[in-house]
Amino acid sequence: MNPNDLAAIHSELRHIVLILYVVGALTFIAAALAALRSYWMVKRHVDQLDPFTSEAGDLFQKRELEKLVSLSSAKIRERPNHAYARWYLACALYHQDQFSAAISEFEALRKLQPEWAASYIDPYLHEARTNVTSTAKEIV
Repeated sequence: MNPNDLAAIHSELRHIVLILYVVGALTFIAAALAALRSYWMVKRHVDQLDPFTSEAGDLFQKRELEKLVSLSSAKIRERPNHAYARWYLACALYHQDQFSAAISEFEALRKLQPEWAASYIDPYLHEARTNVTSTAKEIV
């Protein structure tokens, strides 16, 4: 084999490698887009199955706490063990400075979802109890 043949082979291999990189990048992008599409489709279907969670999340983000309390309370009357209804009710009461009521809801939620305690319930409970205690001291 002469040097010109080797150079031609090397040049062809570089083109092939470049094509493989482009194909790999396009495959990765296609997979990422498919995953995003799947995520949004699943999310849409879940929201359709339980529109409460979507509506409650929107109300909480907008800080429409009175509406959120009303919506969550109605859902709890309908389904007393609905964890997200308890969660949103507890958070709404907490943000309305109704700490005693929030504590009751967070404790009820802990019984329904004990695995949420460390990350989601206990920090609110600690702050709510601190606020109840400090409010009681101010009154005295």
